[in-house]
Amino acid sequence: MAAAETIQRATKEFDREQREVDLARLDSSAKLTPHAQLDDSLQHPLRSISAKAASTRSAPNQPSIVKSVVGTLVTWLTFASVLFALYTVTGAVLSALALQQRGGLLVELEQLDMSIARTFHDLQTKEVALESAMADLTSSMAAQRHDAHEAMDALRESSAAWNKSMRDDMEAFKVEFMAMLLKPVDAA
Repeated sequence: MAAAETIQRATKEFDREQREVDLARLDSSAKLTPHAQLDDSLQHPLRSISAKAASTRSAPNQPSIVKSVVGTLVTWLTFASVLFALYTVTGAVLSALALQQRGGLLVELEQLDMSIARTFHDLQTKEVALESAMADLTSSMAAQRHDAHEAMDALRESSAAWNKSMRDDMEAFKVEFMAMLLKPVDAA
């Protein structure tokens, strides 16, 4: 607000000075003698016409071109400074909000990091347990395979022994049967 008031005061002061300059020009042109005015108009007819037009245009009750340009410039500068102030305040508020949210974001990231570390630790524990179970399964399978081989070897040995026993028994039966068959023939 103080800047706008200062600008308005400066504009009013400039307008007052401009009016004084315009009045001084009118006074200096009125002081010329009619003969000097006539010489001047004869020498420079276009200048006298444009000077008369300028004097009618720059009457004290009409604003001058310089005044309107300065007024427009001051208006635009005021508008730009207000926009810049709004932009600065908005940026400061948004920065403060972002910094507050950033703290929350860091906490969330730390919690996420701890959660990932906990999950990784749980997975490592499960991996160790799974490796232990696989080692136990592998060792029990190896023990069962070994027991199965021993049982198969024992079965083969007992089968071979039974087969030998059966062959021996069949051989003995055959010998005995042949002996019984041949014995009555010898006795007769």
